[in-house]
Amino acid sequence: STSVETWAGYISDFDQLEPKITPLDIIVVRALGGLTFYREGLEKIHRIAREKKIPFACLPGFKDDDLSIISMSTVPGKVCNQLLSFYEAFQPNNIIESIKYLSDIYSGTAFGWSEPETVPDFGFLPGYENPDVYLKAKENGRRVVAILFYRSHYLANDYEPVDFLVREIIKTGGCPIPVFCNMMKQPKNVSHPLLNILKDNNETIPHVIIDCLSYAAVEVATTGNITRADDVKSLFA
Repeated sequence: STSVETWAGYISDFDQLEPKITPLDIIVVRALGGLTFYREGLEKIHRIAREKKIPFACLPGFKDDDLSIISMSTVPGKVCNQLLSFYEAFQPNNIIESIKYLSDIYSGTAFGWSEPETVPDFGFLPGYENPDVYLKAKENGRRVVAILFYRSHYLANDYEPVDFLVREIIKTGGCPIPVFCNMMKQPKNVSHPLLNILKDNNETIPHVIIDCLSYAAVEVATTGNITRADDVKSLFA
């Protein structure tokens, strides 16, 4: 049977990997932060890929990031775009399909591959998608608490602290709204996705917003605007 060997690491680990690389390999880099942070390392990988005639896909972290980083690639733009579609929803199945895709087009295998599963940039934890539940809870005098956390944690199935908060809020008689979030910075000419999730007829649904987005807190100006307008309490965790 045909198999594919994979290796994952940081850009800073490339020096250890370089001696083992051959023209039969494929290199994919997803550089969160773009050229500003990784220019020297990416230029080195680009140079070696050209010298050894290795397919190299150099991708930004997200589709709305600095796309100039794709210019470092030695593969066509359409390949980079396809890989971006796999990695935007960074789920195990999508990673597997991306490997099959690359193997088929560059290594001559015939695995076949499926288009990536999509996940919205902003959404609810499974089981908490019905806004009528929150509205009814509020009408009945229950405290409604929104929890904002990273979409990447949701995709990695790594949101145990959020589950803990949800259970504790329910224990105290409250009603939790766990919401995963991707890029908080949104175009100014469109309604922020959080407004669509946390508001109903211009009224904010939660009484309290627990923001677990760490460094993105600066971009939670949207949430801040909601709290100032409707006297909603915010907690940055």
